[in-house]
This record gives sequence, C-alpha cells and structure tokens, in this order.
Amino acid sequence: MLNNGPRGYHCFAPPGSSSGRLKSSVVQLVNTANALSNSATLPQRQAELKTQFTPIKSAEYSLRSSVPRRLKPKLTAVLGFVDLVNTKLSAVKWNLIAIMQNQAVAGQIEAASAKADAAMPALKTYYGNTCHYKI
Repeated sequence: MLNNGPRGYHCFAPPGSSSGRLKSSVVQLVNTANALSNSATLPQRQAELKTQFTPIKSAEYSLRSSVPRRLKPKLTAVLGFVDLVNTKLSAVKWNLIAIMQNQAVAGQIEAASAKADAAMPALKTYYGNTCHYKI
C-alpha cells in the first residue's frame, strides 16, 4: 500500500509490482499529452509516443489494479486509447504519417482520444489528491 486517502480509498501497488514503477507509470499516463505537445517535429512525436506508451502498456495490469471501482471505467477509456494507439502504430512501425493517411484509423484514434480526455480529470484528481503523486 502506498498511502491512505480520504474516505477510505487507498493507493496501493498490486501484488507483484513495485510502488515506484506504478507511480512512474501513472505520471507517464497523465503527462503523455504534455510530452507530445512539447515534441516539435514528427520524428520527435513518433519517438515520444513509443517512449510514453510502451511502459504504460507494460504497466496496464498494475494500473487497472490500483484504482478504486468507481474510476475503473475512466481508466479503461484512457487505457483503451493507449492500446489502440499502440496497436495501430506498432502495425506501421510507429509511422505517424501512415496513420494520418488512413482516415478510418485516424478517426478511431480521435474518438478514443476524446473519451480519454474526458476521463483524465477524474484520474488526475485521484492520483494527485488521494495518492499524492506530483502530477
């Protein structure tokens, strides 16, 4: 267990994971949008996506196990976006241009991104206020 939060909620690292790795994954998950907006060129964005999403994907079980039931649908929306981007970009060797040229895939990613954006404020509040992560 990491911290006791208000109203009986706890931040904990699930069995088999470390609290440091979980915290790092949470911070990466929450800060991905900022990292991408700070990447100036297309190759930098491609590299940043791979750098951010690969560890998040690896920590998916720990992330899902660490949130209270009421936040699981929100985390599922965010991780659904990560999974979709990871799957689609891996298929084209992380080539953003290939994704942008496929309007059907780009539309899927945009829709998943909107769901993830809508879910993120509640997750930020939980991780920042309850878990006391500096986000």
